[in-house]
Amino acid sequence: MTERLYYKDSSLLSFDAEIIDSYRVDNKHQTLLNRSAFYPTSGGQLFDRGTINSVEIENVIETDSGDVAHVSTTEIGKKGESVKGEVDKTRRWDNRQKHTAQHIISQVFIRQSDLETVSVHLGENYGAIELATDEVSDSQLTDIEKTVNELIRDNLKVEILFADHQELGKFPLRKIPERKGLIRIIKIGEFDYSACGGTHCDSLREIVLIKFIGAEKVRKNILIKFLAGRQALEDYSQKLIITNSIANRLTCHVDKIEENITKLHNENKTRRKQITALSNELLPVMAGKLTERLFEINNLKIIFETVSLVETKMLGQLASLAAKKISGLAILICRDKIVFAAANDKFDAREISTTFSEKFDLRGGGNSSLATYGGVDNSKVELYKKYVTEILSNN
Repeated sequence: MTERLYYKDSSLLSFDAEIIDSYRVDNKHQTLLNRSAFYPTSGGQLFDRGTINSVEIENVIETDSGDVAHVSTTEIGKKGESVKGEVDKTRRWDNRQKHTAQHIISQVFIRQSDLETVSVHLGENYGAIELATDEVSDSQLTDIEKTVNELIRDNLKVEILFADHQELGKFPLRKIPERKGLIRIIKIGEFDYSACGGTHCDSLREIVLIKFIGAEKVRKNILIKFLAGRQALEDYSQKLIITNSIANRLTCHVDKIEENITKLHNENKTRRKQITALSNELLPVMAGKLTERLFEINNLKIIFETVSLVETKMLGQLASLAAKKISGLAILICRDKIVFAAANDKFDAREISTTFSEKFDLRGGGNSSLATYGGVDNSKVELYKKYVTEILSNN
């Protein structure tokens, strides 16, 4: 069985080993080593990346026999050959920071809110814990985030212990594992003891910072998302650039951004209402202008035009007005919408539009007098017009 070097030293990134087996599965090579610092996906934590003999490792998995299999496109070597492994430092750091952060977050939720963690997800871009509750307040999150960052400030030491399953009763573990034999325990000061096989920081100060970034319902529970360490700092830097840019555009201080955006939003709503009211008054005039560009097919009057409107929801009204003025069919396009309006018994807007939408894979619907579809490609307007002409010419 593979000796897991990270069990005793999570900071180990470089190691020498020997290939004990090599085989192919689904067009990929899987290489087993007598010892490895690569962490395989398990316990909610992602696998390590890196190289072995300069071959890129694409995945690391645990086999049914308990060995660690290193997955690669290129063969690493033959059984019995010596190899050198290099674990990607940045990914290992991210995983260590996220995992240790998760341990103290879960413990703080127990202590301050009596909420148990039922599952853990330590993904590429963020970490998350699923709590056995259907509600967590903003004030709870604020208080718990404050506590976990105070723990980082206190710089509790993170230790790795090993104990036989029968000895676990003497440790205040959050959860007793079902697995028998020798159990690995992550001890964070006297604050938290957890049975865990993952990679961790050596002290809480190495986490640097923890920031909650969201809470959402999953099943009947609440999922709390968080960032830790490097990812939290990069997220802060990105948001600082964005907020400063917005503040500069609004010519205000950062703490006034929300107030200014609310003011602009309200002003915009008022202006849109005014513009919509004016546009409604102009619709008959616009409809009259459209009648100047009608054409006929088999003595039937048709309008096919692209128009500009403040609100696409006014498109149907305009099309209906134009169709009535010519007692025919008006087909109007505005941005990504197309409307078919019929004001003549010889036209069925639903029938024509259904044939058209199936041809160009558009989504929508309507009735015999008015039908609306979305997903219009404005570069195809002439093609649309040609196809409609063909449909009507064959009727």
